[in-house]
Amino acid sequence: MLRQSIIFLHGGPGFKDYLEPYLSDLESDFNCVFYNQKQGQSISIDDLIHELDIIVKNQPKKPILLGHSWGGVLGAEYAKRKQENIHGLIFMSTGLSASQWTQWNIELEELGLEDASAEGLFLTPIELEDGRVILEESMKSFSSETFDSLFQSYLSGYNLLEDLGQIKIPIMNIYGEKDLRFSKNITTSFKKFNNAITNLEINNAGHFPFLEKDNKRRIIRSIIEYFK
Repeated sequence: MLRQSIIFLHGGPGFKDYLEPYLSDLESDFNCVFYNQKQGQSISIDDLIHELDIIVKNQPKKPILLGHSWGGVLGAEYAKRKQENIHGLIFMSTGLSASQWTQWNIELEELGLEDASAEGLFLTPIELEDGRVILEESMKSFSSETFDSLFQSYLSGYNLLEDLGQIKIPIMNIYGEKDLRFSKNITTSFKKFNNAITNLEINNAGHFPFLEKDNKRRIIRSIIEYFK
């Protein structure tokens, strides 16, 4: 029997994959596809959709897309254009409009945390040890040219919220209770546009809700139950 694939879309833009060490346990039930998104000086959203489309069409069955942070934006944009090619969509710690992408600046100021470090922004205290690894390794591979190109040409003005209602495939939305990058105010707003979305809040988790072992097990179990 052919197994369903999950294609993992890492955050950024401009990073390389960091999800495999944490979410490869899903291999017990799915064919897991981790890949590094294209980088370059003049990368466009169309370039990445084309790249992703090739990977999607190379799977034996319609796959599921799992996008973390920026990866959720890429997954939603793909679903907006080509939802007939995929079986489902998983958002994880993401924002789906330019206003949501920049909302964290306002929220941090309201909390008196405008000078928060990267660790303080992305991680809770209990996540610091494992989380530093992701932050440090991601920065080593970071392409500022890729980020700048995609921010200027796409992220600075995108809005996928209204498109959510037109996406008819199953959507799961996973977010950390204490994520400061994309707060609960943002991640819980998606259901206003598509009431069929299934939310999964991970208690005491930040922007990388899979860091703590119990949280990771809960995420993996929930994905398997939802899609199986």
